[in-house]
Amino acid sequence: MSRAVGARILAIFAVVLLAFVYDIRSSGHPDHIITLTVVQGLIDNNNFLTSWHKFDLPEHFKYGQTNFAGYHTVLAGILMAFGVDAVTEKSLHLFSELFVVAFAALLAVLLIHRKAALTLVIFLPFVFMMNFQVFQDAQYYRPESFTGLVFAVFCWGLYSHHPLASMLVAITFAILVATKISFLMFGPVLLVYAWAHRDNVATIAAAALLCICTVFLLNQSILFEFEYFRNGIVALIDQYGGGHPPHGLPDGSLFERLLYSLHYQLVSNGLFIFFAAFGFLHKDPVVKALSGNLLIAIFYFSTKGVYFERNLSFLNWGAALMLAMTALPPRWVNPWLIASCSVSLINIFNFHEVSGLKHSQQVPLYDKPVKYVNWAFDSESIATAVSNEPDYYIGLPTAGHPLFWSALNNTASVAIVDYIPSRFWYFPPSTVHTYHNPGIVILTTRLMFNAGVLSW
Repeated sequence: MSRAVGARILAIFAVVLLAFVYDIRSSGHPDHIITLTVVQGLIDNNNFLTSWHKFDLPEHFKYGQTNFAGYHTVLAGILMAFGVDAVTEKSLHLFSELFVVAFAALLAVLLIHRKAALTLVIFLPFVFMMNFQVFQDAQYYRPESFTGLVFAVFCWGLYSHHPLASMLVAITFAILVATKISFLMFGPVLLVYAWAHRDNVATIAAAALLCICTVFLLNQSILFEFEYFRNGIVALIDQYGGGHPPHGLPDGSLFERLLYSLHYQLVSNGLFIFFAAFGFLHKDPVVKALSGNLLIAIFYFSTKGVYFERNLSFLNWGAALMLAMTALPPRWVNPWLIASCSVSLINIFNFHEVSGLKHSQQVPLYDKPVKYVNWAFDSESIATAVSNEPDYYIGLPTAGHPLFWSALNNTASVAIVDYIPSRFWYFPPSTVHTYHNPGIVILTTRLMFNAGVLSW
């Protein structure tokens, strides 16, 4: 089979994948309203000042701060360029899906250029699209699939020897930083890139200037609303410094946090993310530096007290690109790819099964109704939730976090009636629990439990 035929097969497969795998019920991410409202507001106001307090957001998001500005500005700019006045959930969802498909095509092109085996040309983009974290990001209109694609193009620019590659690197890095300030951690690889191109000082200087100007263009709050830009950074520092149960181990040791992250990566996509290390096999020192920076980023986000898997998701895009750049023989990587794909497909099946379902559809019938309450992580909150509703059993969500079980075991006034595990019971606490399918602990007062009133 020729490479051209293989590429056509991949293109057809991508369309089928979009139609049957990615097109599912709304995934219900709580941040959807931010993107939908801010992008619509930018179009209505015909400017790119992105502080959230200016838009018709719910009170719990209506802050004088700016976050994800680059993502919101680019989306609004694209829609305005095409004359779109009304932003819809469908269009934002489609963007997230198309970002993934675009990168799958980029992988195929790069593999063909590297003269990789045809099985890798077809198989790697498929496994990437089946990566459970990438799949989740494609269901949300949050920045992750956007920054994943931009980051991948940034990495490709570092690898490319095209005369304009440095400009591509500058623009994509600026978009990333304007969207999430944490992408500054990839500054070291830019220093290596600049040193590797030290013979062309004028081009590197022009690229640096272009990068700075692009950051200011896409995040204009830095220039015109610096207080709100600063507030956004402070809010993130507070969130990640103060804990965000049930996500992560704020009191855990470095080793415990690393195991937590490794556990998630293992059960979500079979350690696909560690393909990032394969960049060390490339002869280009810039690719080697990029591979090292990817591994440092994995370590950094894995050791934070608050663990949001979405902070690492773009690294899966970089990992896929490292494999494509090295174009290793299939016998080296196919077993790993097959294992990664198998794990991800199990998770995608579970995701399909629970997406959009209500708690009542997964909990048995008892002798009196169950009332569901919000997450609780201390004894007082748990006791209050149960004692306030004597005519109901209380359904309390759990992601299996030790903080929750410790609080529950220390709440003497309540008793466990039943426990319905999450479809994702084998995951450490993560967003698949909090947004989609938590475990449910059915509780009642200790007094009623001891009186033997239960009769289901």
